[in-house]
Amino acid sequence: MNPVIHGGVGWLVAQPLERRRDRALVTQAAVAPDVDGVGLRVSEDPYLAWHHRLAHGALWAVATAVVVGVASRSPKAALAGLVAFHIHVVMDLVGSGPGWPNLCWYPWADTEWRPSWQWNLVS
Repeated sequence: MNPVIHGGVGWLVAQPLERRRDRALVTQAAVAPDVDGVGLRVSEDPYLAWHHRLAHGALWAVATAVVVGVASRSPKAALAGLVAFHIHVVMDLVGSGPGWPNLCWYPWADTEWRPSWQWNLVS
């Protein structure tokens, strides 16, 4: 899915927060899983091998929520960041194309989540 769409959804999740800074942090948390897509700048091979593996799992989700919580000093913002992160993962599971798995428990397990109801990548 497109990082702009992820950011927009993160911004929507952040709307109940009072401070603009907190909303910006939650928006960044919604895009944070795509940091592992940087390999696409080098070549398509690292991107295909590592995207949805390194930064789309539980470890990165917790790290992202902690960073948002520390930066904002708001438990509500940290929780919103965690929600936005997980919405990103669900959007990727649904809309990244059939057969493209997500490894939610990496690096502890290589269990692939590959729903049968994924639609073709169109973003």
